[in-house]
Amino acid sequence: MVVLFIIMLFGAIALKKNILDDNSTKKISSLIMNFTNPAMIISSVASAKRIGSPADIGFIALLVISCYVASVILGLLMPKILKAPRHEKIIYNAMTVFSNFGFMGIPIIGAIFGTQYILYGAVFVFFNNIMVYSYGIYIFTKASKSNEEFQVNFRSMFVNPGMIASLIAMLVFILDIHLPAFMGQTATMVGDMTGPLSMMVIGVSLASARISDLVASSRLWAFAFLRLLAIPLLLSLVYRPFIDDPEIFAILIVMLSMPVGSITIIYAYQYDVDSGLVSSGLLLTTILSVITVPAVIYFAGI
Repeated sequence: MVVLFIIMLFGAIALKKNILDDNSTKKISSLIMNFTNPAMIISSVASAKRIGSPADIGFIALLVISCYVASVILGLLMPKILKAPRHEKIIYNAMTVFSNFGFMGIPIIGAIFGTQYILYGAVFVFFNNIMVYSYGIYIFTKASKSNEEFQVNFRSMFVNPGMIASLIAMLVFILDIHLPAFMGQTATMVGDMTGPLSMMVIGVSLASARISDLVASSRLWAFAFLRLLAIPLLLSLVYRPFIDDPEIFAILIVMLSMPVGSITIIYAYQYDVDSGLVSSGLLLTTILSVITVPAVIYFAGI
């Protein structure tokens, strides 16, 4: 995590020195989501050294489904716990449910556990995409000031680079397919860019934040505490008796510790919901995650 934090600082410095700006950062983000992150997922099964079994993938899938059931319930409870006003309830709901699995979770798993364990993280990405394009659209449409008709874009749900890469990786793993060496090397070289680029983009975002806006809201800080510390630690106690594999348990808890997902701000703009609160929640949880992720790892006994 210290190395990742240092790379975030590089991104912040690049912004201050005008090496990077909003336009270039958006392009880098698109590069990550469409090329390097999918390549990183593929690289997890390209190596001759593979971990786990198809049964492990199935077990992780069940864990992820149960996590989303829990997160939807917690998302409904969170506004009540925080006593959020009516117009903020859907925002706290969404920020509780959706985490930054693809942009932060996958690179962090690769950095901490090794590339071969990214396949486990890809299961989170797979189900996250389904939730984003179904439940995500549903709750934001309900809160939309424009009252747009609710529609689920099934094509977007399944035809996107992250989902396709996750499907390919799981099929390659389950069917025990061995990719040609040049394909594996290409996926690994491109995928290795994901971690540094992702952390630099996050560094740019944090350097652009107005800290005064984040300090002002006690409710937002209470949410960040519950979202980043209380919920992951509570779930670690719930899941520990059911998981024998220490790597699976560790990856599950690390993924549950990720900050609010960037998809929330995209939907907030698209559906004309309070984007200011979403932006503040996204930035605050991302900043604090530099401290809280290692804290959860420590207190969860990973």
